[in-house]
Amino acid sequence: MTKQVCVVAIVIAIGVWQHHFVLQAASADIYIFGLLIGAGAFGIYQAIHGTHRLAREFTALQAMKEIYGDAIWAERAPQDLLAAQIARTKRDVLVYKQPSALATAHSLIVEEIQRNGTFRIPTATMQVLVADLESKLDDRQGMSHYLGALMVLLGLLGTFIGLMHTLESVGGILGSMDLSGNG
Repeated sequence: MTKQVCVVAIVIAIGVWQHHFVLQAASADIYIFGLLIGAGAFGIYQAIHGTHRLAREFTALQAMKEIYGDAIWAERAPQDLLAAQIARTKRDVLVYKQPSALATAHSLIVEEIQRNGTFRIPTATMQVLVADLESKLDDRQGMSHYLGALMVLLGLLGTFIGLMHTLESVGGILGSMDLSGNG
């Protein structure tokens, strides 16, 4: 999250530093410029919001590690389980909402540990869980990739519009030239 905020701050600083160029670009074609700024702002929002949503996944993963640790303590040294849990009460409590990307894996793993006291899930089930997680993360990244490609497309469109304006003005200059040699 810090890197994202730093990158946004650097882009804003460059925009302020080169404000005359930004104003010239905005005045050249306000619609394309507005579309670029809007798409950029939406992309920044999506990236920061997506990163914020991943924090919930990491908290849920920490909670799963604690549940698994309790199961290991119960299996290896049941007499020390209570002491380990009491020692853990000195740390901050992990409170989290149901994860979205890890939802299936979280439910299955926590239920398995609470039901059997161990974590034994078949390899095929683990492969399905990993594939499910990969597809959910790819779906989340899809919007960022789409917005990046949209920004490139809009930049190219702006470049071609600028070239057309340049060619039009060059044509006007050439058309107004006196080629008879009198001048």
